[in-house]
Amino acid sequence: MKKEETVITLKNGGMHSQTNYRKCKEMILHNNYDMPRLYHLVFTGSQHEPDYLYIVNALAKKLRDNKVPCKWKACFEMDEAKGLHMHVMLLLDANQGGRPDNWIRYAENGWLVLLLKERGMGFNISQPQNKIHRTKLGKKQNYAYITKSGPKLEDALIWCSYLYKKRSKDDSMKTIYHSSRERVSKSSLPIAALPAAMELVTTQTETKEQNEEQFATSHEAGSGSQSIAASKSTDANRSTASSTAMVGTGCENLDASTNCTSTKAEDQRRRGNGGTNTHHEEVNLAGLIGRFPFRSYRFPMRKGVETRELVNPAVGVYNCLTDVRQSYTTRLTI
Repeated sequence: MKKEETVITLKNGGMHSQTNYRKCKEMILHNNYDMPRLYHLVFTGSQHEPDYLYIVNALAKKLRDNKVPCKWKACFEMDEAKGLHMHVMLLLDANQGGRPDNWIRYAENGWLVLLLKERGMGFNISQPQNKIHRTKLGKKQNYAYITKSGPKLEDALIWCSYLYKKRSKDDSMKTIYHSSRERVSKSSLPIAALPAAMELVTTQTETKEQNEEQFATSHEAGSGSQSIAASKSTDANRSTASSTAMVGTGCENLDASTNCTSTKAEDQRRRGNGGTNTHHEEVNLAGLIGRFPFRSYRFPMRKGVETRELVNPAVGVYNCLTDVRQSYTTRLTI
């Protein structure tokens, strides 16, 4: 990997993290925003890292709730003057939703100011110094407008390198660099679109109904104690049928789902239940999933490695309404 330095990092002890600087540049270069703005925010006033992470996540959530897409990269620094503080490069789309300046400003009763006061903290908007980012009247702006190419883009890539300078970095800290995660709303995707965002899912179905059918059949045929003994032996050696399905499509393996439903109906008829019309037979897993949003959970696998899995509460509802047990495991491929 080619080592990079900028005029900013060279004045501040050199580049501290080539990898994280490259990721920040990729965030800027590969954004798909209509009107991208880049802010440099500095949060101060607390000696506890979670306070800073809470603030930056709350700010990002506020923007997204008001339909302003955003991403961010951040770092912790420590020096004598400010103590522990956080630098944040915030990239957002000013062409969507409300005006970002409504939340990123110094107003005495502004939303961000009040949020910080709750924790005894403050913030500063570090304006870009290059004159190419100023207004036509020469006034400084709180942000750099990101163009597709040209001097403004090149200067923004240099400007963001400030977060990755060596000066004020405390290598004893567990985690120095933080960033937002790619966000895709699963609840907003149609059911048909969900398979594109995930891998095949293994569905395991217990064969309780199949064993009961064998028992009922042997009993009806009058096979006596031998058939009963055979059914008990079958029940003691249950087998598990596996089928492959796509979560949320309603395209579960037709052989397995049809067999379970028809077996249950046939079992009721043979037992003389008169084919009782219960809602059990009407349960449709795809329909339930369509009414419940997927939720993403993190599961630690080993040190430094995590996996994210999608969980849908509809699966639990389905298991409560039927005798068929479904288990799902999947990973995001977005």
